[in-house]
Amino acid sequence: MKILCTIVAFFAFTTALAGDLEDGVSAYVKKNFATALAKFRSAALRGNRDAQTAIGNVYAEGVGTTQDFKEAVHWYRLAAAQGDSTANRTSTAYGTRVYGKQLHKV
Repeated sequence: MKILCTIVAFFAFTTALAGDLEDGVSAYVKKNFATALAKFRSAALRGNRDAQTAIGNVYAEGVGTTQDFKEAVHWYRLAAAQGDSTANRTSTAYGTRVYGKQLHKV
């Protein structure tokens, strides 16, 4: 019974993560950037690396918020730490731009 409860809890958790990410993408496409960022942040704070990368993109591009490369690098590095190779390369590129030196790869 414990295993079944654990499996159900896991699927409920991962569905919630995917739901916020998907809702964020939908809001972004509709140009509702404040909602998109809030949904991405909700999923990102629970460890969703795709949402972390999405937040990095939002800050790097300055879409619906002030462009902030330091904030972008922060979110890209979180995603990179979970194995997102694109976020790793992007954080390195922006890190050079922001900090004037290449950051160590995650």
